[in-house]
Amino acid sequence: MFLVREIFRSICRRKGLSLLTAMTGVFLFLSLGIYIGNLNNIRNALETLGEKLPVTVQITNANGSQDIGLEIRAAQFDAFAGSGVRDLVYTAQAGGNREEKGENGPVPECDTSIKAANSLDAFANLKEEDFSFAKGYDISYLSSREPWCTICEQYGSLYGIETGDSLELSVYQIKYKGDDGSFQFLPLGRASLKVIGVYRTSSELSEVLLSADWLRQYTEEQGTEFYYDSARGVLEDSGNLNGFKKEMENSAFGEVNPDGPGGKRGFCLTVQDQVFIETAGRLQDNLRIYENFQVPFFFLIYGISVLLPFLLLRCRRKEAAVALSLGRPRRLTGLALFGENLFLELAGCVAILPFLLAWTGISPKETARLLGIYMICLCLGTVTALAGLLKFDVMRLLAKID
Repeated sequence: MFLVREIFRSICRRKGLSLLTAMTGVFLFLSLGIYIGNLNNIRNALETLGEKLPVTVQITNANGSQDIGLEIRAAQFDAFAGSGVRDLVYTAQAGGNREEKGENGPVPECDTSIKAANSLDAFANLKEEDFSFAKGYDISYLSSREPWCTICEQYGSLYGIETGDSLELSVYQIKYKGDDGSFQFLPLGRASLKVIGVYRTSSELSEVLLSADWLRQYTEEQGTEFYYDSARGVLEDSGNLNGFKKEMENSAFGEVNPDGPGGKRGFCLTVQDQVFIETAGRLQDNLRIYENFQVPFFFLIYGISVLLPFLLLRCRRKEAAVALSLGRPRRLTGLALFGENLFLELAGCVAILPFLLAWTGISPKETARLLGIYMICLCLGTVTALAGLLKFDVMRLLAKID
């Protein structure tokens, strides 16, 4: 208890030196916190880079000139969809005739254009507020496998079709003949679709809009291979970008060749990864620098923890010599100086804690761990400094002072 009172009296007598010692703690602990905070921020930035800079991938034709109106085989689409791609948006197209005709072979034209999708995000010019649904239905029907459809207002007015009616159509697959864009309508069968809503559009999108998953199911039930006409998504794990590209290569996806022919086959991938790669590269370079300098930085903190207490306590050698000449044990004298220095620097650390938590973004748990590390460095540094400072001959030092 006497030692504690002595420490506090000494602090009050030397306000300037005490403040300087506390500021030493502020400087060293703040430096340590900023360094570790920056290191953690870089690591977090790398981990969340895929969310902030999503890598979009899209199936295109051979030269990347077309990403819709393609012929994408279902097997390739499945490989694409199952390779860690999220937020998938895909479409397909078909033709329809209200009257039964050409059921045994191709027909030259259809009176109904059919577009299929899994999400309204597939259409830039169509919003949810453009739809009027029957009670109990909404735009989520596009992600179902039900034979439901919506029709555009003009189509409904032309043929007298209203919400709640059944739309009987002969459905035809659109099959491209070659790379020149010419196609034919191949019959699939007769389908009955329930009209669950009407939509308004100023563009010639299609006359009937239904679920792509239902259209695929219906097509395959007829024993016919299904084709999508567009597909895009976002990589789930952008950090596995190279692994994704390798997997797609193994699934028969090719690289886009801008100088090559176009065509209608959808078997190449456009990966929007340039910004992601450049940003990730810069972050990795910064992380490497911080990690490589981490051990030297801690040695630097320890070295300063030895040097600063040594310089600050050096001016107390006369006081220590007088105490020792009066018979005070050297160990007790060192303990008083140690306790005073430790208390002042700890006070400086505690004072800077709110700022450190707010500025660096490190968690309270991490801050407590850093404080523990710094206290260990401080204790070792102060002990090392005192061990050097207290190795003197008392009478010789007092004679020099006199």
